[in-house]
Amino acid sequence: MFADDIKIFTSVSSIDDCHRLQVSLRSIYDWCGWNSMKLNIKKCHAISFHRSAGYIHFEYSLDGSSLERAYSTRDLGVILSANLSPNDHIDSIINKASRMLGFVIRTSRRGLSIEAMKTVYVSLVRSVLEFGSVVWSPYQLGQIQRLQRIQDRFVRVVGVRLGFEYLDVPVRAVEEFLGLNPLIVRRQLHDLTFLQRVLVGDLDCPALLRLINIRLPGRTCSADFFCRPSCSTNHELNSVIPRLHKLGNLVSANYDFFYDSTSSLRTLFLSLEN
Repeated sequence: MFADDIKIFTSVSSIDDCHRLQVSLRSIYDWCGWNSMKLNIKKCHAISFHRSAGYIHFEYSLDGSSLERAYSTRDLGVILSANLSPNDHIDSIINKASRMLGFVIRTSRRGLSIEAMKTVYVSLVRSVLEFGSVVWSPYQLGQIQRLQRIQDRFVRVVGVRLGFEYLDVPVRAVEEFLGLNPLIVRRQLHDLTFLQRVLVGDLDCPALLRLINIRLPGRTCSADFFCRPSCSTNHELNSVIPRLHKLGNLVSANYDFFYDSTSSLRTLFLSLEN
């Protein structure tokens, strides 16, 4: 529940699950009626998240009217697609970030210093490209490059201010000069920080904590702290929990998730990247 919105969901493996969801819909509708509230059925919709053609299709209804089927929905700023692909969300944030970057570039012509340009870029553009990234972080090279091109464009504009020709700007060198890390590195840092906060209880979510599998010491010499997930597809391997396990194991030999600080995690990870 959030403000005037409510979402109900369940894992559907049989038609009985669909009927239970329909009963919940009916209960919500009845509760609204008892409390003199009216639902706008035209603004209600159903969406099935699946990656199989054989999913169970069920016509959900409210007050005798079938709910419209949607193939994507926005939930707290993140677009969730029925096929669990982040592509729609990435398309959306790239378009928004591109518009904001255009604003930054136009504003910079009025005499903004490079430091001020960086501040505006970080606040208005990079924040758009990173919001909620733990949920949608891509693993396909094409999407990773599309996101990075937004920052590269900004870096080239700064490079021109430094005296380079636009196409001759040494992007990585100027990026380092500005103190900007590649966006994929920042997304991985967000993942690791998120993992640490879940483990120490800064994010109080027992259901999520139960999904984190800590490896019991065995007879092997492996330094992995988290269990290596067994995944049958790349999509599953790069989904949130397996990705967090994999990144956590990269630093677990030199980082104590329950004792060390978040700043030391950042320092350690950046040293590994370099």
